[in-house]
Amino acid sequence: MVEHHDDEALHRLRASDPATGSHPDLSRLRALVERKAPASGSTGADSAARVDDLLRDPVIRAPWVAAACIGALAIGGAGYAVGAQRGPGTLLVAGQDSLLGAAGAGMDAGLSAEVAGSSYASSGSVDADPEPYDPGPVRLVAAPGLSQEATTAPISVLRSDEDPEAFVSAWAETLGIDGVPMKVDAEFLPEGDVGLAEADSGRMLMASTEGGGLHVSYTDMFASPDCRESFAYAVGEEREMLAEYWEATFGEGTPLPTADDCRETTGERPTDEQAEGAARDFLAQAQIPTDAFTFVVSEYDRSTPFAHVEAAPPGGAYGPKHISLTVGPEGVIAAYAGLGEMVPIGDYPVISPTEAVERYGEKEFSQEYGVQLPEDLEDTRPSGTGTTFVAPDLPDAPEVEDGMSLPLLLKDKEVTGAELVRGTIYTHSGNMEVPVWELSTDDGMTYPVMAVADESIDWIAWE
Repeated sequence: MVEHHDDEALHRLRASDPATGSHPDLSRLRALVERKAPASGSTGADSAARVDDLLRDPVIRAPWVAAACIGALAIGGAGYAVGAQRGPGTLLVAGQDSLLGAAGAGMDAGLSAEVAGSSYASSGSVDADPEPYDPGPVRLVAAPGLSQEATTAPISVLRSDEDPEAFVSAWAETLGIDGVPMKVDAEFLPEGDVGLAEADSGRMLMASTEGGGLHVSYTDMFASPDCRESFAYAVGEEREMLAEYWEATFGEGTPLPTADDCRETTGERPTDEQAEGAARDFLAQAQIPTDAFTFVVSEYDRSTPFAHVEAAPPGGAYGPKHISLTVGPEGVIAAYAGLGEMVPIGDYPVISPTEAVERYGEKEFSQEYGVQLPEDLEDTRPSGTGTTFVAPDLPDAPEVEDGMSLPLLLKDKEVTGAELVRGTIYTHSGNMEVPVWELSTDDGMTYPVMAVADESIDWIAWE
């Protein structure tokens, strides 16, 4: 798979959206999307990453980010859903098939590589063996021998008996934060959630019990690389709204800071060893257990002074029980952790592989509710290898004639195998670990489909 990617650009928005966790972090996938779908590299991918940063972690709503959230959502969310097709080292963005098709149909391999730009060139050796991917729209069909047998499997959720108020209080004492409780607000800090903020330092702690687990976060706002932008460009109604939310966070009468209140980051980016060490020390101070956790330092944008560290137990990468930190030259400036244990809530009926092939064609499951597998963002490629873009072998285009049928490219692919695995999906009650059929085709591609049977799904209408 590709190297890990992360983007600090909207970390201040990470916990602000109730649909949090529904998809993997697309900023990590940006370079891969640009490589696999060159036409998306300069437009859709950025919009996708910006919006999806809102979807990463469970609901811990910081009031001061609300105005910025509105602006970010206005950027546009087309094509942000999770990749619905993958092969060894391949994860594409759902909804980008047309872009892929255009890239392959309208350009030869050399021109496609040129359009991909520097991100393509930096992806690795262009002499690497091609990896499987879909250069255009496909329709899955079940092979004659594909199993029609249904089964059952458990659904698991993150649960914790930690008291959020006690956790935040102890954490604040450890960090030396002498702040005020955040105002409980039905929209931004729901009843039962806890927040503590210190106006002088711009630091805040929050804890949420959404979904039954304990989700905690730490933000050093004035040390954030986005601090100056947040305050310098907020004008008019947006600035008034931001001021209102700032008071709700840091106490009534607290004036909205200016860009001059932000601390300039100096010094070099910490080494991977230093970043991991700082992350471990920070978590140990908070008494967050990380035994057997694997720590990974992101490879994304090493030109900045910030390192991004992810930690998770075996098989839990980017699932409900996951930790993410941003480390600068002076230490940790942002952190999020999902705490507790994964607990099964029952055995649920699971559709057959043949039914899963049919389900893959439904928008609800191929785009709206994609699933995140533990290996999605793991780097399993040998060092120095990359991906070679190979133009598809397309049939000759028919001559345009009056009354002709509309010529649309579409490839039927037979699903010849299926493996029942586990993945994470965001539900209205939070992240859940669910059974997933990983459908496989003879070309080495796999297509994940959430496997819980229809009778165990409660579609809840929104207004």
